Amino acid sequence: MISLKTLIEEKKITAQVIALIQFQLTDIMATRWEKNISSPILYTTNIMIDQNNKSISIIDCGKANDNENTNDIYQYGIILNEILNSQQINNNKLRTIANQCIAGNYNDVTTLQLALEKRLSNLIYIPLLIIIILLITILATFSN
Repeated sequence: MISLKTLIEEKKITAQVIALIQFQLTDIMATRWEKNISSPILYTTNIMIDQNNKSISIIDCGKANDNENTNDIYQYGIILNEILNSQQINNNKLRTIANQCIAGNYNDVTTLQLALEKRLSNLIYIPLLIIIILLITILATFSN
């Protein structure tokens, strides 16, 4: 296991690590909220990633305060910005989401997850449209 902080410092942030932060970390946050689990405050130093970049663990470095849920989202924004800044990743949508987390625009993890999924779901529309157009063209060709 290696800390996210170390990956950032060594400039070893990959698309796979970003995906882990987008999805696994928010899933962990959602589980913490749903089960009302008192858990560590999120920092890049206590987010551990396995050697194959396939899973995340959070190590205990102190408990969160009463505003834990809001703090999770705020810290998520800080972490996401730190990742994006570390290798000057130019992803305006992720940066916007990070800044909205910091500004307090997400009241819960579900809303944050929907924003992240929307970002990715938009990417699938172009290939789907191309496939649909190709299918229509093929159907039109064979029906004549």
